[in-house]
Order: sequence, then structure tokens, then C-alpha cells
Amino acid sequence: LEMYNGCPRRFQLQYVLGIPQPEEDDLYAVMSAADCGTLAHTCMEQLANSGMTQDEFLKLAGEFYDRFIDEHPPVMKEKIPADRIQFMDMMETAYIRNSGRPVVLKEEDIHCVHETGVKLHGFPDRVEDNGDGTYKVVDYKTKRKKEHHEDDPISCLQVIIYAYLMEQKGYKITDCEYRYIRLGEEVNCKYDDQAKDELKTFLEGFKNAMEKGVFPCLPDDETCKYCKFDKICGKLNIE
Repeated sequence: LEMYNGCPRRFQLQYVLGIPQPEEDDLYAVMSAADCGTLAHTCMEQLANSGMTQDEFLKLAGEFYDRFIDEHPPVMKEKIPADRIQFMDMMETAYIRNSGRPVVLKEEDIHCVHETGVKLHGFPDRVEDNGDGTYKVVDYKTKRKKEHHEDDPISCLQVIIYAYLMEQKGYKITDCEYRYIRLGEEVNCKYDDQAKDELKTFLEGFKNAMEKGVFPCLPDDETCKYCKFDKICGKLNIE
């Protein structure tokens, strides 16, 4: 759904027509951005409700990192020490900025059918108990640049969908939060009637596109940056 929001044509080519995009792995990187994100998420999952001290958590994170390197040795092993320092710095920031609130759900697949008829499912990183009968949806990001905007339901589409899913399970969700643990920053988005209305409008548009098979090409510098469909998507024909 996030890909559809960025460019419907890219969504069509990849998910409707099933055309694979070639993967471009950096052979000289210690680990890919995706692997780094997965490793960080695994560490944060262990932290939830654990009561670990900072030293205990960092020891665990270091062990996870070392195990990954043993299982996936990089081409340039001399890069490992510097990369490990960066990873550990990120996890230290994540621990320091951890809310400490009780976690009622983590990395669990939840699903429902939206009122528009669109089937939704996802794996929230974390759902925290605010202590007043309400809950917060949290998603961790390890990227080096913020991609979401405060109180903008469409740029924060992922967590808004998670909030809707949790609401259908009976939880009162008041807000969502992206935690950029590499940057040490957060982006918050309220989950209110306006957010629900914007989600409904977006899903109605998505459903209409699926039913009619209309997926326009919406070229954009940021969207096209990592897309490999540029030779076949039609953007070169747009004046």
C-alpha cells in the first residue's frame, strides 16, 4: 500500500503483474540496510517487557551482531569494527529513548477487513500501554533520513493501518510513533477521526484502482530513486 501511494504503476508492475526487480546488493558492505533493520528489530523485540539494564541490552545486541557476522561473513572483513561501532551506537540510542512502557503486542500478524472491503494485515513492531486505558502504536526505523511527517496520516500510512487493525481488536489507540533509532528522533501521528477518514479515502481509491485496473505512473525523484522499472513504466513518455 505504501508503494501504491508512492507510484500506482510501480505497484502494478511489481505486485499485480509480478515482475521482479533486480536486487542490487553492495558486495563491499558489512551487512545490507535490510539486514541491519531486521537485526535491530530483533534486539528491540527482546527488550520489550524484559527489564534489561543498558549494559545487559548492549551485551545482547553485540552478541546478535557477532552471530550475524559469523553466519554472513563480509567480503571486506576490515570494515567490521567500524560497522559494529555504528550498530552499537544505534542500539544504545534505541535503549536510551525506549519509553519503558508495558508492551501488549510485538511482531504479531494481525488482520481484518476494512469497511471499504480491503483486506488488511500487518506486523506492528510494538504496541505500548499508555497507562490510562489507551495505547500507542510504535514502528522502528533504522534509516538515516526521516521519511514521515508529523500528524500526516498518508505519509504515516503504515502505522495508521496498524492502529486500525489494533482498534478492531478492541484497543483504544490514540497515537502512533515512528522511532528513528539511528537518528535518535521520533515522528508522531495522531490516530483520530481525521486520520480514519483519510485512511478510508485512500483505501477507496486503492480499491477503485484494483477494480478498474487503472494504475497511473507518478514519477517523482524520491519515488524513482530506487525503482528499476524506469524503462518500462512509461514515465519516459510523460511530457
